[in-house]
Amino acid sequence: MKLYFTCCLLVVLLGLYACRTGYKEDPSFDDKITILENQPQVLLFQLDTCNTTRITDESEATLYLLQTLVRSYTVKGFLPDKEKLEKCIDIFKSKRKIQQQLEALYLLAGIYAREKDTRREVEIIEQAMSLAQQIEDSVWMFHLYSYLSDMYFRQFDMLKFIKYQALAKQSIKEVRIDELDIHTLTLLGKSYLYTDQPELAEQFLSRLAERVEKQHICYSDVHRLLGVAYFKQRKWLQAVEGFERSLTEERDSSNLFTCYSMLTRCQYRLGNRDQAKYYKDQTLRYEREGKTSYSAIEFYRVCAEFAEQVGDYAEETRCLQKAVGKYEQMVKELNGQTLDEAIQGYMRMQDQKENDDRIRVYHRLLFGMILLLICMFLYFANKRKRQAYRYLNLQRRIEVLEKLEGIQDETKALILRDLDVAKQVAMLKYTQREKSEKLLKELDKLDLLKGNTLLTTKWPDFYHHIDITFDHFYTKLVQRYPSLVEKEIQLCCLIVAGFRTEEIAAVWMQSVFTVHKYKTSIRKKMEAPEGADILAFLKEKLY
Repeated sequence: MKLYFTCCLLVVLLGLYACRTGYKEDPSFDDKITILENQPQVLLFQLDTCNTTRITDESEATLYLLQTLVRSYTVKGFLPDKEKLEKCIDIFKSKRKIQQQLEALYLLAGIYAREKDTRREVEIIEQAMSLAQQIEDSVWMFHLYSYLSDMYFRQFDMLKFIKYQALAKQSIKEVRIDELDIHTLTLLGKSYLYTDQPELAEQFLSRLAERVEKQHICYSDVHRLLGVAYFKQRKWLQAVEGFERSLTEERDSSNLFTCYSMLTRCQYRLGNRDQAKYYKDQTLRYEREGKTSYSAIEFYRVCAEFAEQVGDYAEETRCLQKAVGKYEQMVKELNGQTLDEAIQGYMRMQDQKENDDRIRVYHRLLFGMILLLICMFLYFANKRKRQAYRYLNLQRRIEVLEKLEGIQDETKALILRDLDVAKQVAMLKYTQREKSEKLLKELDKLDLLKGNTLLTTKWPDFYHHIDITFDHFYTKLVQRYPSLVEKEIQLCCLIVAGFRTEEIAAVWMQSVFTVHKYKTSIRKKMEAPEGADILAFLKEKLY
């Protein structure tokens, strides 16, 4: 039975292990991703010649995904065809290709972000997070948490932004920096800026800027973030240098707006009004109506400040109105909620957290009670088991004692028979010698004399028989009255065995007078009254 349960347990464990490790690794795909992250141009020309108009199997799906990744790494803002990408995801899922699914899901989330379908965007990222947790890929978890952090930052949801920033850093804290690719290092540098650590961000991004080549897709991001780190430390010249390097390779309109607006503010701080005006005009070229950001609000606020300094009050008013408008729009876009709704949402989140904490406490209490009940059950089961063993042992001891009692009764009967024979033989020897000799011959034929210790005068054996038959009479006698001599002890034992005076005289081959003489001596040593019944006196004293 135990072997059966052990086999079942092994089967279950192997099944769980198989489910956990059910995904299939693809070393060739991982190698291409490594090349792609560092030198995407190497794969660009190879994959452009391949035809992926139809996607019917895994190889075609992988080829289409690689083509898409190459373009996304070389052309900022590029997104693939959504239907084809979903087809690829279905194929990868059926083949249990985890890394391919992660890459495809990340691209699909970007498509939903452009379509402003936040619900589907979050669902896709959560699917990717589930896969990354399944294979315990901390780098992917960092990218996904960072994605959610950026998304909520754009939506001005600071609570979720801080939450996912913390989770992103926590997921990657065990990974060595030199094992990370440039994209991951860039996100890490951005995380330092988000968490208001400009000095650390400067050190980290300046080292990264020395590594990244100009044709790399992260080149503009690294230098733009480095410029922001310098700007936060009021290092205006270094900030200008960083933003200008970023502009040489930047193509994204929102990033161009950020660079030009920051350059405008730097030049104003440096006192270069002409340069500041030039960058201000460039910033306005890339401003997107309806698009709100912190940098846009700060840009218009700084423009208003410097318009005031030069006395252009109309421009100052216009810039302040723009800043106020952007600010009001940001408040309205705060998760599509009013301030009261946002507070209520926060309170609901806190209530949910408290409920979850209480449920965890109840689960622990329930687990503790179940464990206590199991322990009590095992204790009482073990106690009953011990009681059953004790009862069984007691029953066996009773059976043994009953057997011993039966043996003792048989022994007593044999001893009494020997005593009776001995009495008769002794009397015959004493009174009728001829008849006794004849009787002895008859008894010898019947084996009644053989082993009779009394007839053969083996007194130690006789004392042993007295102890067995009369409840240790001999032992108690010699302990209570150590002054008794051997003849007196013999006399007492013969009396308790039922021998009369004449029979005792016959056993000793002495006169009746001699027996009475010893009885008188015994009474004196026992301090019994003269003429007292010795047997009755001994029973009173010894029992």
